[in-house]
Amino acid sequence: MEKKQALSRAGLYAAFILLAGLTAAVYSNTLSAPFIFDDIGNIVQNPGIRGPLLSKNSVIPHPLSGITRRPVAHFTLALNYAAGGLDPSGYHLFNIGVHIIAALFLFGIIRRSLLSPRLSGRFGGRADLLAFFCALLWAMHPLNTQAVTYVIQRCESLMGMFFLGAVYMAVRGFFSERPKKWHAGAVTLFFLGAGVKEVMIATPLFIFLYDVVMTEKRPGEALKKSPGLYSGLALGVVFLVFLAGFGAGRSATGHERTFSALEYLVSQPSAIARYAELSVWPQGLCLDYGWAALPLSKTWPYGLALLALLAATAYALFRRSPVGLPGAWFFLALGPSSSFFPVPDLIFEHRMYLSLAAFTSLFVLGSFRLAGQRGFRMALLACLWAATALALGLSAHHRNRDYATEVGIWADTVQKAPENPRAHANYGMALLNADNPLEAAKALSRSVMLKDDSPGVWYDLGNAWAALKEFEKAKGSYAISLKINPHHPKAWLNLGNVLLKTGDLEKAAQCYKNVLALVPGNEAAKKNLAVALSMMKNGPKQEGAKGGDRKADS
Repeated sequence: MEKKQALSRAGLYAAFILLAGLTAAVYSNTLSAPFIFDDIGNIVQNPGIRGPLLSKNSVIPHPLSGITRRPVAHFTLALNYAAGGLDPSGYHLFNIGVHIIAALFLFGIIRRSLLSPRLSGRFGGRADLLAFFCALLWAMHPLNTQAVTYVIQRCESLMGMFFLGAVYMAVRGFFSERPKKWHAGAVTLFFLGAGVKEVMIATPLFIFLYDVVMTEKRPGEALKKSPGLYSGLALGVVFLVFLAGFGAGRSATGHERTFSALEYLVSQPSAIARYAELSVWPQGLCLDYGWAALPLSKTWPYGLALLALLAATAYALFRRSPVGLPGAWFFLALGPSSSFFPVPDLIFEHRMYLSLAAFTSLFVLGSFRLAGQRGFRMALLACLWAATALALGLSAHHRNRDYATEVGIWADTVQKAPENPRAHANYGMALLNADNPLEAAKALSRSVMLKDDSPGVWYDLGNAWAALKEFEKAKGSYAISLKINPHHPKAWLNLGNVLLKTGDLEKAAQCYKNVLALVPGNEAAKKNLAVALSMMKNGPKQEGAKGGDRKADS
């Protein structure tokens, strides 16, 4: 394969614009996508993002939110709210911008690496083109849609942007005569990323491994050569650990699962195998898998394969071979969420956001090396990469259509994860919000059959039955919800309304009193209690119709 000089500055700018434009085109149909899933608790119902932009609350998340340890991510939500309230388009524009910047950083990392003394002999003449397609395939890949289109998963994409930015700055410093400014930038971006998501903790180790492998320094020599960089990163790790002490927060859905460290570790090989499958063939993407813990008998083959890959990566790094860096990138970026640190869900596609870059890079660089050995023309290879990018981009654009409505994304999810009770619960809630109580009741009943015993599901099911005027079923559902969580004022209020409609005035009055004991200023409970007491005294007239119509927001 013939060699070619690197692009001019104008050519680089053209590559940046093309990469950004194509990425924006893929996500252009997401701007009106509604808030879903954990967006509700972390954005729609989050009081912390509503105050003055520079207030303490905009930076320090509410203790009951799912992002208590992520002040930088929380501040970006406050920034979006200040700019446009709860209009989702601004939040989506921000996420798309983050993804574009992340892709540009990835382009820069790969380009600088291929132009380095270690690799320039093999790749330098085509560094720009190779880096462009590595970054483009990653930016186009539909596996990344969850991290971009699902708004609150900006925690993953924003962390990824800072991760990539910190690595890029470090790489620039390693090959610069004036490294201090670049390394200061790397440390700054690492601190910002530490305020977004804990996975950022993998950044210093990858930077160190890159330094040792690509500059061929001994480990001690690398530390001495860049003291400002590594001391700054060490301080950043301390900062990240400090933030982690604020607690884990909670899922905004209220459907948390718990796994032991052993259950989580044993199950992860299957999750990683699924990620790898989707990286190669991204069909069947699913918002919420809802996997239960898997037995070792099902996961051990994948575990052995991962151990073999990990051993090969470690061997390559020990030999200081650049071949080991994609493996290190893959394992380090995925390790914090896919090893033995249990989190409420075994598998979520957004966790592959960074690790996916290892696949796209190996595909482009590997095919380039193979084609060079076989004498293929570069034009044919570029056509292959362009066709792959087109296929991935169209698939991602099509996947984004599933996010167009809350009902649509959950209908897709229950089709792909039919045994997931949480998916059916969220599908039912979406149908209820879309004024389709009959289908909502079916979905919520399915969730209950799958042993979802959360009070919210029973509460929503009660609302569905009440909307269908199935009052006895509504009473039963509200009663179960309140048995699980007796401190649920909306459930007490809605149960009271159903009892009022069916003429059970004493029980209705008691329900309203329970509401007022929990929320003394609740106007609906005050008015409906007055109606119930009046009817008990004077007999049912018109008050029943009025009182029965006063229903809490579901």
